[in-house]
Amino acid sequence: MKQSMPLSFIELLFDKLDPDRFMALFLEALTTIQKVERGSIWIKKGDGYVCTEACGDEADKVKGVILSKSQKSSVAAVIESAERTISVTVRDRRHFKEIDRKLDIKNSVILCFPLVLRDGTVYGAIQILDTTAGGIRLNLDPDYLELLEGLVTLGGIALSASLA
Repeated sequence: MKQSMPLSFIELLFDKLDPDRFMALFLEALTTIQKVERGSIWIKKGDGYVCTEACGDEADKVKGVILSKSQKSSVAAVIESAERTISVTVRDRRHFKEIDRKLDIKNSVILCFPLVLRDGTVYGAIQILDTTAGGIRLNLDPDYLELLEGLVTLGGIALSASLA
């Protein structure tokens, strides 16, 4: 009979983990799995969302950016709906184009997952960004996305424990 690990044990593993290091490693792992170079983590703070970590070329132009809740963005859409989104940036009105305008290489497809606490509260979002024409690197197969969503859920719980 297969037994599952208690959640308290999993949390204990990450209890002393440095949140900045964890965010960087978590984001690097997800972008590597998806074979893309860019990613970002956004955390709900006050009346907005703060990019607390970014990876890839031009990450310094994204990390630290604050979006107000009133600004349309895939981050806001995911946090408010608590559901994953796939955004083709040239067609999606939710895409916050102000960030792309600062970048030399534009994002073409954004895969965005909610970061959820154990009680179901959404506290942030994680974006995996493809810069290729047509977003050909992202694996958007439904079965693969379900597996990736499981990893994001576990990582999101671990991240919340490290931030506490």
